[in-house]
Amino acid sequence: AMPPYLVVADQEGLLNHYAALAAATGLETIVYQRDNAVFTPETVVALAGTPGIIGLKDGHGDLDLMQRIVSAVRTHRPDEDFLYFNGLPTAELTGPAYRGIGVTLYSSAVFAFAPDIALAFYRA
Repeated sequence: AMPPYLVVADQEGLLNHYAALAAATGLETIVYQRDNAVFTPETVVALAGTPGIIGLKDGHGDLDLMQRIVSAVRTHRPDEDFLYFNGLPTAELTGPAYRGIGVTLYSSAVFAFAPDIALAFYRA
């Protein structure tokens, strides 16, 4: 789910937005971290405990922050099966670094215009 459009919210606002979104739909929700919605590890720990929220897609690209997020969720919510996605436009290039911190899933823009390349990378 995309962050609020054209708004930069504080952590409480982001948490409330995604909790309300997850509650309003019957669908599982993957939160999308982008430049106007950068989460602290503490906020992602809270999101991971929110019914309906199943994962985080990182489109921001701060590897250190993602490492701290993954570590915090695993420490504070060890029983949660929370998913992490590398959502950078260049996910194929940053994949090895993200896999090194436990982010094994990715959602790439390459699938939109060169699916054969993206699938070959995925299978490698």
